[in-house]
Amino acid sequence: MRLLALLSGGKDSLHAAVYAQYVLGHEIVACANLYPVDEDDGVVAASYSPDAPERVAECDSYMYQTAGAHVVGAAFPACLPPPVRLYRWPTRCQRGVHDRVAYRASAPEEEVEALLALVQHVQHSMRAAGEPPLGGLVSGAILSDYQRCRMESVANRCGLVSLAPLWHRRQSALLDEMLALGIQAIMVKVAAAGLDAHHLGQPLAEMLDRLRQLEQRYGVHVCGEGGEYETLVLDCAWFHSRIVVEAAETVDGGSGSAWLRIQRWRVEPKSPERLADDAALLQRWVAQVEPLWPMLKRWPRMRNVVAASKLSDASDVGLTPSTAPLRVHFRCGTVRPNSGTGPDVWHALLWASVVETPTSSATAHSPTVAHQLQAILEQLAALLRQTGCAPYMCLLYLDDLREFAAANRVYGAFFAADEYPPTRCCIQVARLRHPTGRVMLEVYAEPAGGTRHALHVQCLSLWAPACIGPYCQARLQHDGRVLYLSGIIALYPPTGDIPAELHVGEQMRACLWNADRIVKVYEERSGGGIEAPAFRCAAAVVYVQAADRVACEHHAADVQPLLPLPQDSPHQVVIGVPALPRDALVELQLIYEVGAAATTSLAVRGVFVDWERACATDIRGWEAREAHTTAFVLPCLLPETLYGHQVVRCWGGHGEDAGASSPASRRPDDASLKRSGRYTQRM
Repeated sequence: MRLLALLSGGKDSLHAAVYAQYVLGHEIVACANLYPVDEDDGVVAASYSPDAPERVAECDSYMYQTAGAHVVGAAFPACLPPPVRLYRWPTRCQRGVHDRVAYRASAPEEEVEALLALVQHVQHSMRAAGEPPLGGLVSGAILSDYQRCRMESVANRCGLVSLAPLWHRRQSALLDEMLALGIQAIMVKVAAAGLDAHHLGQPLAEMLDRLRQLEQRYGVHVCGEGGEYETLVLDCAWFHSRIVVEAAETVDGGSGSAWLRIQRWRVEPKSPERLADDAALLQRWVAQVEPLWPMLKRWPRMRNVVAASKLSDASDVGLTPSTAPLRVHFRCGTVRPNSGTGPDVWHALLWASVVETPTSSATAHSPTVAHQLQAILEQLAALLRQTGCAPYMCLLYLDDLREFAAANRVYGAFFAADEYPPTRCCIQVARLRHPTGRVMLEVYAEPAGGTRHALHVQCLSLWAPACIGPYCQARLQHDGRVLYLSGIIALYPPTGDIPAELHVGEQMRACLWNADRIVKVYEERSGGGIEAPAFRCAAAVVYVQAADRVACEHHAADVQPLLPLPQDSPHQVVIGVPALPRDALVELQLIYEVGAAATTSLAVRGVFVDWERACATDIRGWEAREAHTTAFVLPCLLPETLYGHQVVRCWGGHGEDAGASSPASRRPDDASLKRSGRYTQRM
């Protein structure tokens, strides 16, 4: 993939660019740099040109490093390997326009909009030159959600993929990796306890011991991710020339900060021998830092990634009108945990059916999955307005995953205005609640305005799979007590693909590895110390791709022992389905909670459900049943569709058969299961 690398001149952005090209297999075709200008130089960022006069100074920005930007503009074009070009654009560092972590397009003078103008300028220049288009934007973000969200916003608006190869990497190891690459950088700004003007101009390698001491003493980020310091790279194995600083002065920035004004420097081209040594160093370095995944014997390189679709509202989905009338059915209500404590939760199950009328025409346009989902979401919007609730978890059931892209466009348009959309799990089922229905949506919601926290990382990284779609990786709900994860499949984080060689057990391990990375973010944000709350897995739902019940049970024997729950836990379920997104063999849905294990009346010891058989019952009889909204796992919720009549076989904690004795036999009736204590149905 052709990438534009955002270079501030510091170690992080340069390391990310080198990593993306030499380790992940992309191609850096151009670099981009923003530089500060005076307030009266230009009106707004959109009216600037790359010829705007540069202010040789430093402006305090949450987004960009500006110390040494004038050196980047003058020296980096000669340092970057040909044919990589450097594009530049001015910024006024107007960070106060939109200071929230989540970002939406703002005023033109906002510093993020200057980055948008720069990327669009690069795209226009490449189109004018007849070059292939860019595929992605790579940055050096490590921990800052503020920076990451804005990079993702710019990438999405430009139709690009955002890459952050350093995201959530362990900083101490990351710094060692940078120095092993031969990055020679000096300190150009300091703003932390234990760092002062005397350290400006010092080589980063010589500051390493002090930085680690400050990490132990004051909690300083050794990579400077908290703004403790900034660097300027003078040389690395990627450069074809190196920078030599000849004169500089320190400037007191106030409030304990200081920066280095570089007054004179020169650029020295490298000899052929030195370039050969650098090439050998790069080769050794790549062999040492390959992003090995626990599930892979070899690692794949990314080639092509599809950028997120740019959706703004429901009018963008471009549906052809359907002439067949639709009826939307729903069941909803407020439910409460069995214990009587904890928050009320609003639950809804919505599906559609085609209305047959005496005037129905054989040539009428039958409602597609997208039409049905659009109608369902319109009904959901009305229900949410009536209840004043906001959804935090959705389960999307389709009759054919080949229609997923169309359904996802409609779904994404509905949640486009939500800063943090709900978590989502999507599966294909053999049959839905009505013979003419093609989609069903299950929604869990809480009163709007309550305390919540969501994780929505859309950039590709080594950390965990990106959520480029309209859903979050996780939502922390119920006053910070319950963590809901979106459905997880075995995506390799740097590529967003499922490696072809992974079998069911390996895909399950990959899902658990990806889930663990997400949960650790919440544990670290809670403090990471002895007093920090630990999240315990409270419920696990495993969807496995299985053609029949025998295949489902065979796969379940592989995946159930891997679940982060005791083997006799009642809160685990394995479900066989016809198909999963991206043709995955396994999709894992996990719910975590803070604190000790909860007690519940639900007593299923491990349920293996086959959608093919479960949905083959009389649909009319199914719909005529008394509504049972959900099954509770205190204080967590599991989808109601996982229990009740859908259960076809129960297994004890040691694998003994507690239900049907053969694939052809019917499941035990509810009364016998209740007497055995192995199954409790909530009506």
